[in-house]
Formats: sequence, structure tokens, C-alpha cells
Amino acid sequence: MTPEDLLRVEPEVLAKLILHKRERISQSLPKIIESLGEEKHTAENLARKSRAEKEDLEPKVSNLYYERAKVVAELNDKFDTIKFENDEKDRFDEISEKLKSKQTSVENFNKILSEIVELCSKYGGKIEQLTSYKSSMKANDALSEIIDDFENAKNRWNENESNRRRIESKFTKLSTNLRDSNT
Repeated sequence: MTPEDLLRVEPEVLAKLILHKRERISQSLPKIIESLGEEKHTAENLARKSRAEKEDLEPKVSNLYYERAKVVAELNDKFDTIKFENDEKDRFDEISEKLKSKQTSVENFNKILSEIVELCSKYGGKIEQLTSYKSSMKANDALSEIIDDFENAKNRWNENESNRRRIESKFTKLSTNLRDSNT
């Protein structure tokens, strides 16, 4: 249909066509809303399940990060009195900050820890005095086992929650359209 043809259509006919189309759409909305309601219910269950999984792992991961960082506090306490040469103190502080960071990967943690142990040993620090050294290493090993599961659970929850919100929005919009079409 060309624009000229549309201009020749009488307004009454055009209004009837629009009303008829609107009526047909409003008749199909309940079925669409029903199927979307089922999809919404499924999405809510998936989001709830993935959130529970994420929240189950979250405290474990936090505790392992905390346990892993204990060695840094102990290093700072025990070896605070060591007289480092030149910029070695700055290097010690920099390494300590890296060890405290949650951004430090599991693999890098072991390397950085051995680096700081070597630095302290160089100045007479006795690593055997550190009570949290072994527990930090164990925490790091345990963290290496569950960090991938935690990241996957977090990503799944983000995806499921995003999907749930999208479906919820669509459901609300269609329900509102149906309610408005009945008035």
C-alpha cells in the first residue's frame, strides 16, 4: 500500500481497522501472559537457586581470604623491627599489600609469599616463628579448589537474575497492556 492509498482511506474505516487489530491483540494477550507467567516462575526459581549456591560459597571464600591474609599481619608484627636496607622496606610494604589483596590470584599468592619470606630471611627473620604461615598456605590451597566454583556460581546468579528481571519487566508490561485494553 502506498502513501497515496493510505490517504484515500476514510478515517472511519481506518479507525475500525485499528480497533479491530487492537481487539485481536487483546484476545491473544492472556495466552501470552500465561506462558510468560510460567517462564517467570521458572526464572525466579533458577535465580533463587543460583543465589543460594552463591551465598553458600561466599562465606567460605571470605573466610579463606581472611585466613590467607593473617600471615601478612603476623609478618608486619614480627618483622617490624627488622632494619631493612635502602628501598627494601618499601619493597616489603609493597609485597605485604599484594598479599592482603583479594585481587592476588592463588598462584601469585604462593610466589609473593615466598618472595617476602626470602626477604625476611635475608635480614634474619625466622619464618618458623610465624604461626599463621602454614594455615595461610592451606587456606590458599583450599581457595584454589573452590574459587572457580564460586566465580561460576556468581556468574550464573548474575545471568539468572538478569533473565528474571527481563521476564518480570515483560510480564508487567503485558499485564498492564491487557488491563488498559479492557478499559
